[in-house]
Amino acid sequence: MNFEINITAYRYSKYPNELILDIRKVLPYAFIRVWDNSSDKLDIHGANEHRWNRFNPSLSRVWNWAIAQSQTEWLMITNDDIKFRNDWYSNLMDDMDRNPEALWHGPSRCFLFNTKLISRVGWFDEAFTGFTYEDLDYVRRMNHLYIKKLYGTDSSLIRNAQCLKDEIRTERVCAPFNNVSHFKAKYDNHNTEDFHCKPNLPTPNYYPCLKFQ
Repeated sequence: MNFEINITAYRYSKYPNELILDIRKVLPYAFIRVWDNSSDKLDIHGANEHRWNRFNPSLSRVWNWAIAQSQTEWLMITNDDIKFRNDWYSNLMDDMDRNPEALWHGPSRCFLFNTKLISRVGWFDEAFTGFTYEDLDYVRRMNHLYIKKLYGTDSSLIRNAQCLKDEIRTERVCAPFNNVSHFKAKYDNHNTEDFHCKPNLPTPNYYPCLKFQ
């Protein structure tokens, strides 16, 4: 399976660089694009492309940009706060070979999916500012359409504990209260177990000129 890997990074160079090294051990020729959302440009090594977004757009918008610019049918998007172990690729391919139409959801905000999914589910909702709830919203919209998702719960991908500590200490930019309000406006049953509910508000087609067939 050929896919691009897009890494979203904030504040620190060491975490995306460590993640790139993990990926290169298994996929030395993979195309890796880093979306740098720091106020000061990070020192990134080993990526094919380094995009500096000085004004720190929302995570949803960065992910949509990654999808829009993808040159492959399959796409991985991930934050820089995870670690890939040596068996991550073989485990991931086993999952996807059994479920080729699914979206694979790893720890933190790590996804692998076929870009055709956009034609069915739509784009990530850019009304979610900063980060939080954009991934839950997308999974809810998938559930409403009964599209299967796979959870990567094996130990080949784990959260980077030190990265999480640094994020908390430096108060990584997000707007959780705004996002909670927007999520509740989309789903009346925010606190229920009905994960197949239909959203009350449609997600705009942010890029109508782009088609994923």
